[in-house]
Amino acid sequence: MKTQTTTLGFLFLLISFYSGFGQSDKTSIGVLEFSFPSIKDYEASAGKDILAERLKVLYERDYNYVRSAETYVTQALLKDGRFQIVDRTDLNLIFNELELQKNENFLDGYTVEQGKSIGSDYLFKAQYFPGDRMLQLNMYSVVDGNIVGSDNVNFRRNLFGIEQFSDELKEATFRIVKKVFPERMPLVKMIKSKEVLLAGGSSHNLRKRDKLRVIRIEVLEIEGKKMERPVEIGEIEIQEVENENFSRCKITKGAKEIQELLKNGNQIYVDEHEN
Repeated sequence: MKTQTTTLGFLFLLISFYSGFGQSDKTSIGVLEFSFPSIKDYEASAGKDILAERLKVLYERDYNYVRSAETYVTQALLKDGRFQIVDRTDLNLIFNELELQKNENFLDGYTVEQGKSIGSDYLFKAQYFPGDRMLQLNMYSVVDGNIVGSDNVNFRRNLFGIEQFSDELKEATFRIVKKVFPERMPLVKMIKSKEVLLAGGSSHNLRKRDKLRVIRIEVLEIEGKKMERPVEIGEIEIQEVENENFSRCKITKGAKEIQELLKNGNQIYVDEHEN
C-alpha cells in the first residue's frame, strides 16, 4: 500500500512538472513502441506447420519490419508540421502499462494519466497480427482514452521478404491525421467561372482529383462562450497541384454561393475529408 501511494505521488509530481514545461502551440503526439507477439503466439497465428528454422527467420524478419514501421509513422507525423513528437524515453511506462492492459479499444485511467504526465495530447500505437500479416494503427486521445482514428496496413510477402511498405504506412498515417485533425485551407479567389484558387498544395498532401468540402464558419455565442460551427456550402475537386502552397480547383457543388461569398470578401475554407 505504501509503495502504491509513493508511486501515485511521484506520478502527480510528473503531471505538475510537465504541465508547465516545454509548452508549444503544436499538438503533442507520443508514438509508442508497436506491439509484436511472442514467438509462441506468432507460431499459433502463422501456422504450426512451418518448420522451426523457417519460423524463426519469419519471426525475426517481421519483427524488424514492425520496428521500422515506427520510424515511418513518426516521419509521416513530422512531415505534417503541426505536431511535435514526445521523446521515446518518456513513453516506456505507458508502453509497459498497455502491454499489461491487453485491450486495444481504449486506454485505462492510469495510462491516460501517464500520457498527461509526459505532456502528450495523443498516443499512437500499433499491433501486428501475423496470421493476417496486418499492422493495425490506432490513435488515442489522452483526454478520455478513446480511439479517435484507426487504419490497417497489410504486409505483402514475396520470395525475398515483405515488399516495400513505407509509402503504405505513411498513407495510412495521413488518413488518420486527416480524420482527427482536418485542416482548414482558405479559398483565395475565383480564377474563372467555377474554378478557384486554393491555399493548399503538396505540403498538405493534396493530389489531383481529391474532393474537399467547402465550409463557412458560423460563430455562435452560447452561455457567454463563443463557439465555431462549420457549415458546408459546397464541394471542390483539385484539378492541378501547382506547388507546396496552391492548387487550382473546380467547383462541383455550391458554385453560386461560393462565388458570391468570395466576391464579397468573406472567408471560406475547405477541410479534408474522405470520399
